This record gives sequence, structure tokens and C-alpha cells, in this order.
Amino acid sequence: MKTQNMKISLVINNHKSIYDHYSTGFNFGCNSLFMTFVSGKQYLYAHNESHNYEDNLNTNEIHVIEEIETFTVTKE
Repeated sequence: MKTQNMKISLVINNHKSIYDHYSTGFNFGCNSLFMTFVSGKQYLYAHNESHNYEDNLNTNEIHVIEEIETFTVTKE
């Protein structure tokens, strides 16, 4: 997936913009962009078959995740 000129997709269905489920690490758009674990490996699924976001990715790819960086935002 080429990320250099990637556009941010807008939410179409705001009730499913962020989906929380025990089987996924993160899940945007109820399976539009999500991480899951299979046989001890982490995979990133990038597709928009649920159509809860604009379809700017234009892909249906699965990638093995090698590294993830997270951060926390706190109010001072």
C-alpha cells in the first residue's frame, strides 16, 4: 500500500467510526481498517467492505504487522 499521498477518509456512519471488540487490537469503521491476531502473528486488514468510511484506500490488502507505535494523550 502506497502511503506517501494517502488521504484521510471521513466517517460516513459515526456510530461505527471506532469499533471495540475483544478479537481486534484496533478497529476503525467496523472492519474498514483493523488489526487482528492469527496463529501468533498480527495482521493489518485495509479494506472498506462495511462502507462506514469514505473509500479513499481503494485496496483490499492484508499486511503482516512488524511494529506498532502507540502514544497516550493526556490533559495537563
